[in-house]
Amino acid sequence: MDAILFDFDGTLVDTEPLHEEAVRRTLAPLNIPVEEGMTIGLSDEDAVAEAFARAGLSTDEPTIAALCLRKTEWYERLIDGAEIFVYPGAVELVRLSAARLRVAICTAAVLREVTPVMRQIGLEETVRTIVTADDVAKKKPHPDAYELAASRLGVPTSRCIAIEDSVRGVRSAKDAGCFVVGLLQTTARERLTDADVIVDSIGDLTVDRLLEMAEARSL
Repeated sequence: MDAILFDFDGTLVDTEPLHEEAVRRTLAPLNIPVEEGMTIGLSDEDAVAEAFARAGLSTDEPTIAALCLRKTEWYERLIDGAEIFVYPGAVELVRLSAARLRVAICTAAVLREVTPVMRQIGLEETVRTIVTADDVAKKKPHPDAYELAASRLGVPTSRCIAIEDSVRGVRSAKDAGCFVVGLLQTTARERLTDADVIVDSIGDLTVDRLLEMAEARSL
């Protein structure tokens, strides 16, 4: 294997609740509820559209775009000065991976939401590229984001290990052709069965273990 592609929210940092709260505050003036856990693995566009759908309401692309911008503004307020919880072992794994392989972040969040958190946890200069929702027309579960990340790194997706915590993320990486490790940090095991391997948390992983698991699956 030549590269490791990390999802971000829910994989490296426990920021999914902040995204959910930002969507909730955005939609509160419209009296549209946001159910707990509903936004995990979803892009902002999909999260807003899903909330409208669950409320039995229709919407359009301009409305969704405006609400997504407002959601990002709420998210920036929520993380400003907040202490971000980093999953134990996550930063170390990214740094050790970058010392041996090509590393990218592949996320359904927009760059404005990712950059300040990357800076806070000290990984802004560690990865070679960050693929966000700004970079692809089709978000996860479509494979476009992982395909773009691999392309930017100059490796085929078949030579990439992807680490994901959500159903949509696992599906995206799998359809792109990556070896996929699913994490039980935000999602139940029975929902991540498309992953090649499932582990409890990112802290259970080392670079050597990732390479060994990928090699064993290819035999």
